[in-house]
Amino acid sequence: MNAKELMIGDWVQINFRDKKVKVTGIHDGLIETNVVSPLRSDEYKPIPLTAEILEKIGYKHDILAEKALQAEGATSDSCVMISHDHRVTVNNASRNINSFNKWFVHIDTEDMRTMATIEISYVHELQRMLKLCGIEKEIVL
Repeated sequence: MNAKELMIGDWVQINFRDKKVKVTGIHDGLIETNVVSPLRSDEYKPIPLTAEILEKIGYKHDILAEKALQAEGATSDSCVMISHDHRVTVNNASRNINSFNKWFVHIDTEDMRTMATIEISYVHELQRMLKLCGIEKEIVL
């Protein structure tokens, strides 16, 4: 991962401290963070998106959607998470993913029309997608 893949406000993990930090600046291929600065690209890594992180930022399990996926043949560990306003749905059912990513994200407009879909694996990718869709959701880890 390099600094070109990040934006100010993105979360990364420092390799040598096992600590999650927020990017506060990007200069000459280095990132500044709210804890340690500057960091070279070999000193940080992306944070894998997990159901626990989604829960921490306010997403809830959509039990009915999970049961429907399982009835259609998805594994029992398939997870469907939904935002408080029901505009963002995130699931890890392998049948919905066409790439090597871990999560399928579907984002709707306020009147529930499809705005975007994407496959991602990391927290900073979710942050970028929400921002691109105009969803003001600060992620705090």
